[in-house]
Amino acid sequence: MSVQQRRKYDSDFKRNAVQLSEEPGRTVAGVSDNLGIGKDILYRWRREQRGKESLAFPGNGKEALTSQ
Repeated sequence: MSVQQRRKYDSDFKRNAVQLSEEPGRTVAGVSDNLGIGKDILYRWRREQRGKESLAFPGNGKEALTSQ
């Protein structure tokens, strides 16, 4: 039995993937297939970027700090 290691994506990759998926004529499914990532991951990244704008994707898979 082999253990799969979780892949990590840097913030630039995530931002570029989101930007590609929002271009006219492109679909989330098409972009995710071309990049080799799951649709659900790309939808999550889109949601995170809309919610946090410049604070989205702080790096190394750590969640952005929110001010309270």
